[in-house]
Amino acid sequence: EICKAHTRLYALETVCLRISWVWTPDHYRDYHKLVGTKGPYWARYLWAYVDYRDTMQGVEKALLAEGIKHEVLNIVARRTWTEIPSLKLIREEFPNLKDIRNPEQFEEEPCRTLLDYSRASKVMGYEPKHDWRDNVNQ
Repeated sequence: EICKAHTRLYALETVCLRISWVWTPDHYRDYHKLVGTKGPYWARYLWAYVDYRDTMQGVEKALLAEGIKHEVLNIVARRTWTEIPSLKLIREEFPNLKDIRNPEQFEEEPCRTLLDYSRASKVMGYEPKHDWRDNVNQ
């Protein structure tokens, strides 16, 4: 809200990045220890993460973006950090949630992230490139 106010009052261009849990090589190395717990702890974060390289991509694109007045953008990976399908996670951890919007969006990628980064893609060309599955020793 502070950035939005400064944009409005002083014509200052602002981009606020909502950066998910940033994973580094240490996170990938310790993956099995990190995600060994289930339940409400991880649910409150919606199983979201972002690779450190994609974080830097988001920051760079925000710094170089032109024509933005004020934006709030999610920087997150394409998928959750678990192999459990996203719809199953939602149904198990949020049983009182009655309406899941656009469940068909999970057909092509069942573990699709639950955080929407489409605005970051549209506004500044952000596209996550790195996936935990390519970095964790199975």
